[in-house]
Amino acid sequence: MRIESQPVTPVSNDPKSGQPTTAAGTSPPPVASPSAVVTLSSAGASASSQIKDMPDPKVQARIAQIRQQLQNGSYPIDLDKLASRIADDEIVRGVG
Repeated sequence: MRIESQPVTPVSNDPKSGQPTTAAGTSPPPVASPSAVVTLSSAGASASSQIKDMPDPKVQARIAQIRQQLQNGSYPIDLDKLASRIADDEIVRGVG
């Protein structure tokens, strides 16, 4: 797997026109059209909020345990399993 780095160009507003421009003075790419915006139905939004409001105590306990191990530097990382999952992800996405 190869990770390509692309520099990030900061965006600011042109003082004269008020339009967004990049540090190089060019306009940033256009914003997605409204047809590309995804919105949840009221049922979807309701289901999503219920999941956030009622987290499973077992899951929350496991997350707290992992968070503590990460802070202590004692979280074990199985590099073979990690590599396998990265490869599986690449196969699913059709890359490689």
